[in-house]
Amino acid sequence: MSNPIKDSIFKELFEDRTIFYDFLKAFLPKEITKQIKETDLKREQTELKGWSFTMEKRNGHHQRM
Repeated sequence: MSNPIKDSIFKELFEDRTIFYDFLKAFLPKEITKQIKETDLKREQTELKGWSFTMEKRNGHHQRM
C-alpha cells in the first residue's frame, strides 16, 4: 500500500529536473549516469485526470463505481 504523503513529496521533488538528476547519480551505476545529461530528462504526464476509479465494497465484492 502506498503512502500518499510520501508519494506526494517524491512527486514534488522529482518535478525539479536537477533534484531528479542528482537522485539518479546517487543511486544508479556511474556507467549509466555518465550517458545521461540533465537536459535529456523530460517530464511526461503520467496521471489520468477526469476519471474516477473508486471502488466500493458490496456483498463482500469490490465493484467499480
